Amino acid sequence: MPPLLKAYLRLGAWVCGEPSYDEEFGVADVMILLDMRRLNQRYFKHFLGRDSISHNPLDRSTGVVRIA
Repeated sequence: MPPLLKAYLRLGAWVCGEPSYDEEFGVADVMILLDMRRLNQRYFKHFLGRDSISHNPLDRSTGVVRIA
């Protein structure tokens, strides 16, 4: 399994269907979905910064992160 896909799955992402072959790059692509409401706070801080927790860019009703 590719390291990037493995990392997304560790974060709690879902694979949304079968992979498709990307001829231009010679790789298989998969659509993934990551619900930010379920993201561990440790990862949230790591990827979005320490200040992101206090500014709370996450809309809990939709799971969308808004970054200015």
